[in-house]
Amino acid sequence: MVELKGWAGKILRIDLTSGKIEKVDTERYVPKYIGGLGIGLRIMWDEVSGDVKPLDPENKLILMGGPLSGTLSPSSGRLTAVSKSPHTWPVEHTTRGNIGGHFGAELRFAGYDGIIVEGKASKPVYIAIHDDQVAIRDAVHLWGLDTYEAQRQMTKEMRDARAKAMVIGPAGEKLVRTAVIIHGLKDALGQGGFGAVMGSKNLKGIAVRGTGKVKMACSSKELLDIVEYAKSLIAAPIHGIIPPPVGGASSGYRGRDGLQWVGGPKKLSIGKVDPKDLSRMGLRAHEADRRFAGKMAPFHVKNIGCFSCPIACKSYMTVPTMSKSGIPTSGEYVCLSATWYSPPTSTHEATFAAKQLIDTLGLNPWDLVMWVFLLRWMHQTGKITEKEAGIPFSDEKKGGERFITALCNKVANREGLGDIIAEGLPRGAMKLGVLDDVLRGDAAAQVMLCSHGMWDHYDPRSYSQVLGLTWVMDNRDPNRHEYPGMALFSGAKIEDVKQVAKGLYGSENAIDPIGKITPYHPSKGKFAISIDHHGIIKDSLPLCDWVFPVVLSPHAERKYMGDMSIESKLFSAVTGVKWSEQELEKAAERSWNLHRAVTIRDWKTVNLREGHDWLPDVYFGSATQTMAVSTVVGGAGGGLDRQDFETAKTDYYRQRGWDEKTGAPTRKTLEELDLKDVADKLKL
Repeated sequence: MVELKGWAGKILRIDLTSGKIEKVDTERYVPKYIGGLGIGLRIMWDEVSGDVKPLDPENKLILMGGPLSGTLSPSSGRLTAVSKSPHTWPVEHTTRGNIGGHFGAELRFAGYDGIIVEGKASKPVYIAIHDDQVAIRDAVHLWGLDTYEAQRQMTKEMRDARAKAMVIGPAGEKLVRTAVIIHGLKDALGQGGFGAVMGSKNLKGIAVRGTGKVKMACSSKELLDIVEYAKSLIAAPIHGIIPPPVGGASSGYRGRDGLQWVGGPKKLSIGKVDPKDLSRMGLRAHEADRRFAGKMAPFHVKNIGCFSCPIACKSYMTVPTMSKSGIPTSGEYVCLSATWYSPPTSTHEATFAAKQLIDTLGLNPWDLVMWVFLLRWMHQTGKITEKEAGIPFSDEKKGGERFITALCNKVANREGLGDIIAEGLPRGAMKLGVLDDVLRGDAAAQVMLCSHGMWDHYDPRSYSQVLGLTWVMDNRDPNRHEYPGMALFSGAKIEDVKQVAKGLYGSENAIDPIGKITPYHPSKGKFAISIDHHGIIKDSLPLCDWVFPVVLSPHAERKYMGDMSIESKLFSAVTGVKWSEQELEKAAERSWNLHRAVTIRDWKTVNLREGHDWLPDVYFGSATQTMAVSTVVGGAGGGLDRQDFETAKTDYYRQRGWDEKTGAPTRKTLEELDLKDVADKLKL
């Protein structure tokens, strides 16, 4: 057996039904599938049939790191999950999730590239990993605990405070379709309902402690040289390159004159952060300052980051008054988990309670935010009363803390209306008889249900056919940040962004100003394909979406151009597999086509164009989203043109070498990507 560099060489396979634990050689999957998502998709293709349901014991929960895990590569603390999803709609198909923090690196230090969990335990258990010692332990005493307490108990039982844990809360135990897996104070394996998959297996969580090192093909100095180069170009979170006031309220780059961190024992003056001062790049971000005009900024103590991340995008904050509600007073605040509930009338306690409740109960804010909008609409239009709902709508005018606490607890415990909400928005709306209102009626503009049963935080009516294509071709919300990062979060002028787009995708027409969509141009298809491929790369190495690919840099002398070859430089150095940017992208193309093949099998049809590759009718109208959650959501002025979007789909298929009528990969394309066995199974 060849000694691998970068990859650990072993994947744990744990059968909870039999209790059998074995180790699988990683060598059979790499470098062909890179790691992470690529390996996970191959295992799903090989081992899980299209007839298996997400909560069946035969489904597998695959948790994978990649060749950069545990190294000092920037933002390499990620872990990717692949499984059949109880969350997706109308078909429960295979999808992916991703989580930050320190678990992925710790798993690598223990000597493993990933974990395949299969079967179902006869009673609640957790998996304990300490280097080569792996055990399935009783978790009856942990069942029912929230995610914070469960992690504390598991770490205590590991007898090492440095152990890392990821767990489900009550929502996962109750098989809430959208339940998440939590690590630390907020890192969530969010979309896909993988918390319910864990719950269906009676698996409370996994704890790991590793004491080993990552074997690399390069020297530490060689890697650090690439890391320093990467850091010199990496922007602030989600491609923020220009701080306010020039960059505006949405810029991810917050360091500026007068900025302070004021939530700790002493005020800390941050001020302006020069993009060339790499020693202070972790001070560029300030998530609490960026959201809702700084509503939660008074409670920001410090920035905090995941393993090996130079950005430190998370806002660690303390809200002392939460103690009166029995809710933890400290937590990490970032993205939608922090901002999903913050209407104008809400108090800071209600906003922080919403964040803490979803994290401790293991709930998914991406689904709950739609429910808040839908329930408000139903209440305002007389379709449901406060008594029928069992939720105090009237409390929203008084700050909202009682409202949001009641909602979260009902869903996590499947009590009353919460039992319907636990089915996810589209299935729950169907039970309530309002699904048509959500898809194309009066509720559509407020709820914003997009493809695959998931909430649209990046609206194709704002971000053009490019985001429309990434939505319909993926198996979940794509949640890729290149386009909104360039158009919104960068803070850059559109003319500068267009020049970057021209250099990357061949034409200024690849990107439009927000909400001002121009007719489809083939460069938009090229942009969408690049997003898909680099998404595979990020989730296979794996790296963070808020950092990679480096499409922009904060340097005017470079005309703000980044360097999208950094991932291949890191991969080549660590593994010794000397792949260029194009060769790494070709491997990603292979995995994307495999992803498409798995989807064909799950949907039981090669014609994905007419079913899977679909946007709700509301996206072809001029409805305006009226209840913005945060700067993540851009209100849409006009809709996509339906015929133009069909043209975009056809061109996307053509550029990929897929059948233009069905959207299925052709045999020729699959064979060119060394996937002949896949073409044979699909009988293409």
